[in-house]
Amino acid sequence: MRKHLYLFCLFDHDLSFQSKFLVLDKLLKIDKSFARSFRDFLFLWLPLSLLAQFGIAQVNVAQENSLADHSNSGFAIHHHKELIGYFTAWNIYGQSPYYIKDILESGAAAHLTVINYAFANITGGECSFGDSWADYEKPFSETESVDGEKNSAKLKGNFQELKELKAIYPDLKVLMSIGGGKWSRYFSDVALTEESREHFVASCIDLFIKGNLPIGEALAAGIFDGFDIDWEYPASKGYGHNNYRAVDSQNFTLLLAEFRRQLEPYPNTRLSIAAPSAEFRYRKLELDSLQHYVDWINLMTYEFRGNYEPLTAHVANLYSSSTDPYEKPISLDSVVKGYLAAGVPAYKRVVGIPFSGVGWSGVSGENNGLFQGSSGRGGYRSYRYLLTDMEAGYERFWDEESKSAWLFNGYRFWSFDDPEVIKAKMAYVNGLELRGAMFWRLDSDTDDAELVKASYEGLYEDSTQASPQSYRLSQASTPE
Repeated sequence: MRKHLYLFCLFDHDLSFQSKFLVLDKLLKIDKSFARSFRDFLFLWLPLSLLAQFGIAQVNVAQENSLADHSNSGFAIHHHKELIGYFTAWNIYGQSPYYIKDILESGAAAHLTVINYAFANITGGECSFGDSWADYEKPFSETESVDGEKNSAKLKGNFQELKELKAIYPDLKVLMSIGGGKWSRYFSDVALTEESREHFVASCIDLFIKGNLPIGEALAAGIFDGFDIDWEYPASKGYGHNNYRAVDSQNFTLLLAEFRRQLEPYPNTRLSIAAPSAEFRYRKLELDSLQHYVDWINLMTYEFRGNYEPLTAHVANLYSSSTDPYEKPISLDSVVKGYLAAGVPAYKRVVGIPFSGVGWSGVSGENNGLFQGSSGRGGYRSYRYLLTDMEAGYERFWDEESKSAWLFNGYRFWSFDDPEVIKAKMAYVNGLELRGAMFWRLDSDTDDAELVKASYEGLYEDSTQASPQSYRLSQASTPE
């Protein structure tokens, strides 16, 4: 059963709260009996003597473990910022394929700290490949590969390309993202019991950390540095066929605890989740407990509105607009603060940035199309293609109050993020000392990674913190 302790920390007043947390974390990690003794000391003796000298900090106690934070990044608040890009396996198909090589050649790789590879699936209670051909079977040609050579190794596909990319940028982390909208169907089932959780996590470790593929043992070892759990959604309905139960709320926390337990023998691994922006969804998560097991939480702060709704709107606005006609306004700011109120510290909150726009058609010209009725859907459009639209009769507009941009041509409306929007969001991240930003998806950016670079510049130009990529940019070796 989860408990809450209010700890009265006796330290020198010259020490920062960050330092106090670090020291307390080390003390509480000794063992459970020490944690209990420390708790008794705080509550029975300390308040009687030195109460006036103490700072107050709340520590949430996670189930079945000690009082300490269990993420591999530790309890410290001063970690470097994260810039996380999602690469989807299906990017390599179609008329305009996007390869791992493009992450390198666009310049995006030099600015990212993490790539989330999407997605692994769940089959028969175990982790499974979303697309084995794309993942490790497809041979890439000289023009498609990171190293510029035809792939003749036993390991092929995107996994081999990620391996080559990490050889160039060895400090770049790659996480396997599990689930997603359509492949979250069986999360509720694998999280249901202790046995199902243990078996499921072990299968994920075997495939993606140990790298044991059907074509050979340990072939993919060293490629993945952990997992991003994209369960859509615990205890609430997601994509049509996805299973969900009321007990998902507790079981999600237990599933993350099991991931952390089984990742413990593997140093420098990471564990994150993709988390919803809708309040009714995230209120069903035990955020104050589960945050102890993850290194950060990727907030899906986009698609607040959809083109299935009759009125045009901002879909990833930083702040709410006073003229927003919707009954319950939502913004990146309101979501971030909602997670704070639910117990997630700033250094574990990562804001989501969309690299594509949402459109409406048949829109009237009043207010330049904003918050107006429509007669049809405009679909989704990558930022790279929205740029061409601006050259073909669209005009860009700016909402200063919500820090949002949109395009309108008198008939069709697009809500989207561009460099100006992104830099406003990065200033917000710095102002609240959040962990960083994640992008959905890398293939929607321009050929020269305009949005990734804008995020990088915005995150560090007004920050006193040195960029974690500065060494990478100067020291990276490139394939000949």
